[in-house]
Amino acid sequence: MSALQDGVITRNTVRNDPGYWRLPNSKTRPFRDWKAWGHGKVEVLKSIEESVDTFYYQIAYDMGIDRLSTWMNKFGFGDYTGIDIYEESKANMPTREWKVARYRTPWYQGDTIPVGIGQGYWTATPMQIAKATTVLVNHGKVYPPHLLRAIVNDGKEEVIPVEPYPPIQGVSERNWDTALKGMELVNHGKTGTARRAFHGAPYLSGGKSGTARYLAWERTKNTTRKRSQNTCVTTPCLPALHRLNTLKPWFRWYWKTPVAAQATVRRLSGRSLTTYSSTKTANLNLTIHRT
Repeated sequence: MSALQDGVITRNTVRNDPGYWRLPNSKTRPFRDWKAWGHGKVEVLKSIEESVDTFYYQIAYDMGIDRLSTWMNKFGFGDYTGIDIYEESKANMPTREWKVARYRTPWYQGDTIPVGIGQGYWTATPMQIAKATTVLVNHGKVYPPHLLRAIVNDGKEEVIPVEPYPPIQGVSERNWDTALKGMELVNHGKTGTARRAFHGAPYLSGGKSGTARYLAWERTKNTTRKRSQNTCVTTPCLPALHRLNTLKPWFRWYWKTPVAAQATVRRLSGRSLTTYSSTKTANLNLTIHRT
């Protein structure tokens, strides 16, 4: 979305993916795609639908770490989410200044490339990814994730207000919709990385798979991947993040439904989840009652 908004790419941009990407005019090792033989001709929607790493290597190279970090900060990466629990990490949204302070070395172009697919020096918590998903679905409206709806004392209920953060402004509706259409194709497109899990589903959903770590690709063909799932596209719903361990980097997915999210909340809180949507926050606000 940020690349579209900044004019780095357009909806009609097409690039060829041979299965790897290399820094221009260099002989450095190539950055590989999860699909060893590549995806062929790739445009924006296909790049999301099939999770084409090389497409985003090029975007990261063209945008540079300064613009990347600025945009990612708008979605909440590198900062606390605002959730009403205190054992939270900011994770890391890398910048030039951060690397100099941390490693006493400058930022190199090659450092930027893996950040484009969520690797390298970039880290995020599951809650940050869930929050960023709600920002995307809500077209830039930013709400903190929130667990406590109200406090009841002596029969009197005190509702805890949830104040929104400043929204992301100046982004065209078309660019928001393009990103969301790509996420819809991940689950329901002919070549979407999650299409088998959602085959025959009686509802429309969106998701995004992404490589979290490669483990000796040439030797074992093993990968560990994460998928961020937004279980509805057109109505308020709860995002879910799942870690997927696979023996092959394609099509062997074990997917969990929103029921798993309810069970997780129940285990963590000792309470039942009576509703998991809110028309106000439209994706993340939970209403939890004691049973």
